[in-house]
Amino acid sequence: MDWKNIGEMVARAAPALGTALGGPAGGVIGAMVASAFGVENEPGAIEEAIKKDPDAAIKLKQIELENEQKIREHLMELAKLKIEDRKSARQREVELAKTGKRNLIQPTLATIGVGAFFAIVGYLIAFGIADMSKEASFIVGNLTGIAGAIAKDIYGYYFGSSQGSSEKTELLVKGGNGR
Repeated sequence: MDWKNIGEMVARAAPALGTALGGPAGGVIGAMVASAFGVENEPGAIEEAIKKDPDAAIKLKQIELENEQKIREHLMELAKLKIEDRKSARQREVELAKTGKRNLIQPTLATIGVGAFFAIVGYLIAFGIADMSKEASFIVGNLTGIAGAIAKDIYGYYFGSSQGSSEKTELLVKGGNGR
């Protein structure tokens, strides 16, 4: 059992608490939950305490309500980290465009990633999954999911949200033209 699993379990009773618990701040939020249940700050111990306590849902909701501000701060920090990560990637592209150099590794890997997704989907359309053994279909299903996630991330990086994409395009045009 890990923080993500505990987060999913807790989210049924206390959605914000579960979301924060299942994220990178799981250990910090887990300390609040562990303290309320009187157990060690460890996912397995918290899981057992929740399962054994008939009032667990009430306690979890109470923890969420009492620590609402702290939980929001952790969730906001996670959002800021994601935004900063995205901004630094975009800034890297802008700086590269300003120099006039091209990074061929990124578009090559992106092409391979998207191509792999379409190759797997094409294979499934052409040959189907029905004649495969359970093990093979499980593996192909997982590979399809992984390739789909990779293709989604690549698409998100290059095209992003409409607002982010517009800003990125504007920055690249300005950087590429030397303005």
